[in-house]
Amino acid sequence: MIPKTIYYVWFGQSEKSAHLLHYLATWKKFAPDFNIVEINDRNFLFNKCPIVKALILEGKFAFAADIAKLYMVYQHGGIGMDIDVEMIKPLPDLLGDSQVLLTLESAGVINTPQFFAAEKEHIFIDELLRSMLKEYDNGASFVHLPKLGSKMLLAKGMSKRNVYQVVQGITILPSTYIVSNRFLGSEQVVDNTFAIHHLEGSWVKQSLIHRLRKNLSLIKRTYLEWWRNK
Repeated sequence: MIPKTIYYVWFGQSEKSAHLLHYLATWKKFAPDFNIVEINDRNFLFNKCPIVKALILEGKFAFAADIAKLYMVYQHGGIGMDIDVEMIKPLPDLLGDSQVLLTLESAGVINTPQFFAAEKEHIFIDELLRSMLKEYDNGASFVHLPKLGSKMLLAKGMSKRNVYQVVQGITILPSTYIVSNRFLGSEQVVDNTFAIHHLEGSWVKQSLIHRLRKNLSLIKRTYLEWWRNK
């Protein structure tokens, strides 16, 4: 069973915009029985997942946020969402029946990390994390998580059709469940749409980078050893 916890990332000391505060308020409105957890530089255990700190120092902020969310969902189970996702109705009643719950952005392409949910220590989240770390080790400045995750799911048997499907215990919902605002002109909100992704900006302040910079060399030496031997 997937725990009723929603994780989002907000590293740095900048204030949230009125838009972002509104989106968070919709989570509380439509998911009142869920625990909403902000992952930030005060509560995230960088020593447990040092790659996140290294990525922030290198300016790879989206990469860092993706890994932080995946790490927390892997460790504890729950839902990872981008802060610029606005809920317009309650979440689908599928958490109790799913090991992993994903939504499609388009046919054959998942929209993780905008939304994903999983049981604690699920193998698919572990595989995603390991694949992202491998890309970083190979010099990637950014990993497109939807592309990476979709490739993995297609190899497991995911259909390229934009339909509800279950692949090796992973429940995948069609793109109508979460609509990106870049598609709103052509793809309307329908009865099963529970959220809109607004594609808003970054969250990291330079002050965070300066506070963390002194530990960079140690982090870069230890992050691969940490994950491989966890």
